[in-house]
Amino acid sequence: MGSIHTRLRIVNNTNTDIINTSVSGIDNYDWDGGSRPDHNFNGVFIRSKCSEERREEVNRNARHCPFTMTLNFRNGNVDTFRIHQKQAIGCCDGFKHIRKSHDITYERIENNLLKITIENTEKQLQNEKAERLKKEGEAAMKQKQYEAATKKYDEALRLANESQTINSLKADKATACYEQGKSSLQEGWDLENDTTGDKSQEAEKQFSEAQSMFQQAENLRHTLEQEKSLKITNIKIDGNRLFNEANELEKEAFTLFQEARESKVFDDYTTSQNKYKEALNKYESAKEKFDEGMKMSDNKFEVCSEITDEHIKEVTKVIDAIDRVELNHNINQVNVEEEQKETELENPNINSNFEKQIDMA
Repeated sequence: MGSIHTRLRIVNNTNTDIINTSVSGIDNYDWDGGSRPDHNFNGVFIRSKCSEERREEVNRNARHCPFTMTLNFRNGNVDTFRIHQKQAIGCCDGFKHIRKSHDITYERIENNLLKITIENTEKQLQNEKAERLKKEGEAAMKQKQYEAATKKYDEALRLANESQTINSLKADKATACYEQGKSSLQEGWDLENDTTGDKSQEAEKQFSEAQSMFQQAENLRHTLEQEKSLKITNIKIDGNRLFNEANELEKEAFTLFQEARESKVFDDYTTSQNKYKEALNKYESAKEKFDEGMKMSDNKFEVCSEITDEHIKEVTKVIDAIDRVELNHNINQVNVEEEQKETELENPNINSNFEKQIDMA
């Protein structure tokens, strides 16, 4: 049986090693001797960006000389294709990509060489870029540059298309968001406690940033630690909002109280007192929030609770003072009415009229 000398070259142009090759679907008639793919291309390792080449002796009288090859990659990807070795000598066209993970092309080269090239798909290239961005994000995390890391992970997530990469990126981003949230939360506390000036607005901005970061972390991956941090931040934001609303109401109430003192109209005192009561309700709600934060083992809320309690006591004193004004007003009103009655009885005109009525009777 005459044979034709050909060669088979497998080019791994991907970024992942081929850790094993296996060949099947061989007809003994098509080949001559041991130079055949199932003998010399079984169990071959092909490094990334490298190639392997073997001599293949095909039967001159065979029509096709087909074989099936499966490529197993280090990352778990698998490709299976079927091709005719006689394409090396310019006959028997035919190629079937049975199981596809990569792009595979083939071409005939001079000297009876059949070259098969495996390359990454566009999606795989995007995913590999995502992997590189992931590493850049990890480097930023080591430098505690959490915002920069988050941006890298976001960019990577837009490119990633493999579930393993996507899940890993989500976990990494959750960690970055959580760490950034912790940093913003602490910055908010520090600004709020800064005695060099009023930095409450800057503090609120940091608390809002922390809330956003913790929420993102929770959306990506739930942990009890993240859940607790998010709850503490929500309590702080809600407590501050209630306290600020109470403070504004207290200012309005004070203005009304000043106006009442000038007008000496009792109803104005009542209006002022009602506004103070609104402020008191808000302060009490704020204190409930801060006390809830204290129960979560966060002693930073202790100062907030104490300050709010002081406002509650002061507002309560004012409300009680207005109550005393009301009491005095009512007592005075009664005294005035009594005096008016006595005056009427002592009035001569009234007595004269009374006597006339008796005479007429």
